[in-house]
Parts: sequence; structure tokens; C-alpha cells
Amino acid sequence: MKISPVIIAKDASKTIGQTIESLKSFDEVIVYDTGSEDETIEIASKFKNVKICKGPFTGFGESKNKAALFAKYDWILSIDADEVVGPKLLDSIQNLQMDEFAVYRFKRFNYYRNRRIRYSGWGREYVTRIYNKTKMGFNDKLVHENIESGDAKIITIDGELRHFSYHSISDFIRKRDLYAELFAMENAGKKKSSPFMAFIKGTFNFLNTFLIKSAFLDGYRGLLISVSNANVSFYKYLKLYEANIHDNKKISLIITTYNWKEALYLTLTSVLNQTIPPNEIIVADDGSRDDTREMIEEFAKKCFIPIIHSWQEDNGFRLARSRNLAIAKSNYNYIVIIDGDLILHKNFISDHLKNAEKGFFLQGSRALLSEKLTKKILVTKKIILPPFYSVDLGNRFNSMNIPFFSWLYSLKKSRSHNSIRGCNISFFKEDLYKVNGFNEDFVGWGREDSELVERLYNYGLYRKYLKFAGILYHFYHHISKTSSTNDEILNRAIAEDLKWCENGLDKYFMDKI
Repeated sequence: MKISPVIIAKDASKTIGQTIESLKSFDEVIVYDTGSEDETIEIASKFKNVKICKGPFTGFGESKNKAALFAKYDWILSIDADEVVGPKLLDSIQNLQMDEFAVYRFKRFNYYRNRRIRYSGWGREYVTRIYNKTKMGFNDKLVHENIESGDAKIITIDGELRHFSYHSISDFIRKRDLYAELFAMENAGKKKSSPFMAFIKGTFNFLNTFLIKSAFLDGYRGLLISVSNANVSFYKYLKLYEANIHDNKKISLIITTYNWKEALYLTLTSVLNQTIPPNEIIVADDGSRDDTREMIEEFAKKCFIPIIHSWQEDNGFRLARSRNLAIAKSNYNYIVIIDGDLILHKNFISDHLKNAEKGFFLQGSRALLSEKLTKKILVTKKIILPPFYSVDLGNRFNSMNIPFFSWLYSLKKSRSHNSIRGCNISFFKEDLYKVNGFNEDFVGWGREDSELVERLYNYGLYRKYLKFAGILYHFYHHISKTSSTNDEILNRAIAEDLKWCENGLDKYFMDKI
């Protein structure tokens, strides 16, 4: 019988002896150990037909393919360390007339504490486990792996495989947590999730198992399986939600600035108050003086987030080039751009992370602070935000952070140019690279944002508008509403703003507050 049973094992001392005993008629059994700390290897070594190999666990699919390489025969019987081949199945395997363009499947019965589970979705299932390793193999899934058989025939043979996966409630907790973790690792950045989705998935799985799959007929065991299925669904999607936020989308926050260190200081301070902080801060500095550089260096010494100062020479307010330089220096795959004259809502970064999706760029909300409140914040150097729907916010309803309303707005794909602002925009770096970044032919600010968005639209991207989320509170500006492309107007506006940055700032404003 030229078939090699292959077993993946780790800390399987409770079952592996029984598993190998059922395979004693095979002249070779491969036990691929992935780091056992119990008596698994010692028990397996007692069987003369066992060949023990060791290697790291790299997911069930990939590990099974690696283990099969150690087998001397091309035909592989893949068995888990908690499965036992029944006598009738063994007889069927011994009498197989092999077809190299076929795979073979058989029934599997599942047990809990040595009692067979007849309902709960565990009653009877078919598993495909015999294949020719020169023709096919397992996919690379970390969990719930399958043989990629292509157009091969699937032949069912008689007999059953007995599965003794769980011996206690603790086994359920430990193994289901592993499955949830592997699911999250495998799907991070590929599937979307949310706490609400995790709750719905868990609830549905419980009802589906307990009622539709008749788990109640299995007594307390059925209840245990139903709750366990609900838990693993809940934790799978909640772990995936965390993985999408923390692992797949690491944030580079780019802050553009020009000679307004007082405002920049408050912007940086508000970044430290985020519920989810960015992974790095890059200050895109278009020719600020030494005092701005010194402030950034001092702030960086006390900051728990790495800060990169990306400075360029002042050659006529080259905002597009300043942003491109900062993006080039970024170390992470998701870019959020803001200006250095505003305060971030505490959920600002979190809102962008939750809605980030390849093929989209995000536009957050902005609320303009009143002149009086702006001056007060700059004088006191304290972040003071008004209550919702305040006169200091212009009584703007969308200055409120309302997750449900924001979710409704974010469902709509848009290609509108309304309210495009580069001071509150985010995207995956690879999407920006498709259009070669900002157009550096623009001098000044304003037009480069709309022009970039037009090119993103032409490339097939859409916009998500984070209304009621991703909120920035913008300091009041003495800037004319006339087109910003007029250099004289720009120069006058900048000169007037620079009055707020003089050393006599406190004296200048105290009598006006």
C-alpha cells in the first residue's frame, strides 16, 4: 500500500497514540511536529513505522504541504493528530485502485468526551484527504484549509474517520481562540469587519447551530457547541476589526505648516490625545524659520510618536511639492494629510482607519472655530473646544461626531468635487502612486487638491465623505474669500496671519479676549 499518512502535531499527547495505532498497517507514517512541549514526540517515537520531522507552524495549509515533502510515497493520506481511522475506512484505503487524477473523500464523525455528536452540524460530514502530492496540494489558508484539486474527480470511499477534537470545555476555548486568531491574520486587509458585524455573526451562528442544526437534541453538549460557535464567530470578526485597524493600515500623519509654530504646537498636542494615535508624524514644512524647527525638535523629544521634520526651501509656497516630499518619507501604507493650524477631534484617526478602503480616498469634516475662541486657544496654549452646536462652531450640525450618521454617509460612493479640502484627506499610498501624487506645477494652495482628486476619479477611485466623523476644528483665518491663485492676496493673507506668530502674541490678544 504505497500511501504515506501525514500528521501535523503539536501538544497532541492525549490523542496521537490512538491516531498512530489506527495507522499501524502502513509502512511509513510522517509525524510533522510544530513545537510540542508535552509527550507528543515521545509517544510517537514508540511506533516503528513513524518518521518524526520538525518545523515551524506556518498555517495549516502550508504546514501540511511541507510535511508531505518528507513522505517517500506520492500518495498522501492527510490525518490530524486527533483523528482515528476506522476499520472499514482502513479496509477501503487498502483496496483502493489509485487514479492519479482523482482525490478521495470519506465520512467523518465528531466526538466530544468520547461521545459522538449526532446534531449541531457535527453529525456527519465528508472530508477529502487522499491525494497525489505530485499533482495537487493544500491551499495556503491558515485555517480551514482544503486540497486544491482543480478538475480532479472526487471519489467517495466507504468507512469513517473518527474525530476526537475536544475533551473538555477548556479545549473549546483554546482551539476556538486559535481559529479566530488565524482567521483574522489571514483576512486582515482583505475583508471588512466591525463590532456590529461581529455581534450579528455571533448571534446568527448561535441561532443557526442551536435551532436550525438541532443542537438542542445533543443536550448540554449541543448548547456548548452552539455557544462556542457563536463565540468563535464573534471573536473572528472582532479580531479582524482590530487587525484591520492596527496591523494592515498603519498611519503616516502628514501635517503641512508654514511659519506658525504656535498653531502647529497645538495641532501636535491634539494628535497625542487621539483614541488611536498614528504610527508616525511627518511635518511637511514649506520653508519655516529656525524657531519652528526648534519647536518641532523639542516636541519630538517628549513625544511617544516618531516625528519626521520634512523641510524644503521657501520658493513661493510650494504646498504640492511639500506634501509629495513628506509622502516619499513616510514609512506606512496609509496616508492622512492635515494642516498645522487646526485641532483634531479625539476620534479623528480612528474615523479614518475604520473607513479606509483601497480604491477610495476619504474626505473628513471640518468646523471653523470663531475668531474669539481661536485667539483664546492661541494665548492660553490650551485645547479648548466648544460644546456641540455652538456659536463658536458657527452652529454647524456636522461639527458633531455621530458614528451612525457618518456610517450612512460613508456608504455612498461619490465623485463629487464639493467640499474637497486637502487639509483633511486620506488614502492608501499605492492609490496615490497610481496618479504620481500632487501636481508640483501649482504654486499656492487650493487648486492642487481638486486637480489631484480629478486624476484619482479618472483612474477609477471614489470618494467617501466622512460627514459627522473625521472632524477637524480649524483656527479662524483672516483670509480673503477671493481666489487664492492671486499672489498679492496670498501674500497679504500670510502677512496678516504672521502677526499672530510674533513674540508679543499674548499682549496682542489679551485685550481682545
